Amino acid sequence: MRKKFLVLTMALALSLSAVACGKNSDEKTTAATTTEEVTTADATEADATEADATSIFTEGPVDPVLDKEAVSELTNPTEAKYENLSFQIPDYFVYNEEASSDGYYYYYSETGKAVASLYVSVQNTAGLTKEEAMKEKEQLVAGMESGGGIKATNAFETEVAGYYTIGIDAKCNVDNMSNDVDARFFIIIDTDVEKMICVSLLQSDNTEKNYFPVLEKVVSSIKKAQ
Repeated sequence: MRKKFLVLTMALALSLSAVACGKNSDEKTTAATTTEEVTTADATEADATEADATSIFTEGPVDPVLDKEAVSELTNPTEAKYENLSFQIPDYFVYNEEASSDGYYYYYSETGKAVASLYVSVQNTAGLTKEEAMKEKEQLVAGMESGGGIKATNAFETEVAGYYTIGIDAKCNVDNMSNDVDARFFIIIDTDVEKMICVSLLQSDNTEKNYFPVLEKVVSSIKKAQ
C-alpha cells in the first residue's frame, strides 16, 4: 500500500507541475504519458523516496507573505460536484474546459504571464484507509516532491467534510514560467468512495491579487453532496 500511495502522489505532482501553471493541452498529453511511466516505476526507487522523507508537519498552514490585495469572498458562487463532495466556486475563478481532463479540473482567475489557478484532482486510492494515510503522511510529501519542480515548505493535518485531510504548502518552479509559484494543497482521503481528492491553489508571484484567503473559504465550503 505504501508504494501505491507514493505512486499516486508522484502522479499528482507530475500532472500538476506540467498542466496547472499555464502549459497548453498538447503538453498536457505528455504529462499523462509521464504519469503512466511513474506508475510502473521500479519499487526500489519508491523505497529510496520513503527513506529520504523528513518531517515538516506543523499545526496549521503558513501563509506566504504577499504585499498585494487579498481576495477572500466567495462572490456569486456556483456549486461544483466531484465524487460525493460539493464545492462552492466563486465567479472570478472560471472553469477551463480545454485544460481540464478526466480527473483533472482547472479554474483560472489570472492567466498569461501571471497565473492563479484553482485545481481539483480526483484519483483512485485502492482502498487506502485513514489510518494508512496518517501513517504514510511523510511519504506523501516526499512523493509529491519526487515529481520535480515542487518543494514542500510546510505540511499539516486537518479534516474536510469529515474526512482526514493532509495540507501541504509548497514552492513550485515551473519550466515555462519566469516567476516562482506558491501553492497550497488540501489532499482529502475520501474513504467512502476510495478516492483521493486534491484541492489546491497555484499562484505565481506576479499576480495582481492574493487568492490564498479564498482557497480557505472554498475548502470550508466543501461538504458531502446531497
